[in-house]
Amino acid sequence: MRVPLAYRQRRTAVLIRGGGRHRTNSPRRLVLGGIAPHYDSMLRSIVVGGASDLVVKYAGCWLPLVLTLSACGTDRDRTEPQRLVALQGMVEETRREFPDVEGIGVDEVRRLHETGQAVFIDARSPAERAISTLPGAITPEEFERSPELYSDRTAIAYCTIGYRSAELARRLSTDGHRVLNFEGSIVAWTHAAGALDGPDGPTRRVHVYADRWNLVADGYEAVW
Repeated sequence: MRVPLAYRQRRTAVLIRGGGRHRTNSPRRLVLGGIAPHYDSMLRSIVVGGASDLVVKYAGCWLPLVLTLSACGTDRDRTEPQRLVALQGMVEETRREFPDVEGIGVDEVRRLHETGQAVFIDARSPAERAISTLPGAITPEEFERSPELYSDRTAIAYCTIGYRSAELARRLSTDGHRVLNFEGSIVAWTHAAGALDGPDGPTRRVHVYADRWNLVADGYEAVW
């Protein structure tokens, strides 16, 4: 799978104290307190060490560290508002990488769904779909096999946060179909308290692909 720009742009921040360094691969990491949440989401790893004065190397530049360091856990340790901010940062990165793809937000998606005017196309893997899908979702293969069956509805592609579905929407639009990209996708759907179809009926479980994308709303169970 191609890695989204939002994630490819992550940089390693190197914190140095007195020349000593220590890299940590722990799922818990130190983040620069006071920096906007979308910058936190761009840090893949932290290198810390030593004692006394601190400087930070970020994206190739050395800067004095004047902000407070605070401990931070996985994405699920964030509050729901913080998760929403992180999600919005990913959505904005996807928009910038796919300026030619027509997007649609969660409020309009819900309106179309509730009035029977939407068909959801799930751009994720079979393993992800096996956990849950948006209501009545079909696969890309089903859509491409018989697009005329859905011509009276708005085709909306989705994935975890909207990157893979943007790729799908671009490809299908190139083939002559109008397919919108659900910005924020299934994660945004959880923040709108949207219903999910599971293998045995309604569910609150969501496959988020990996811990890094665990930004679902409270009340939903993320798996990966």
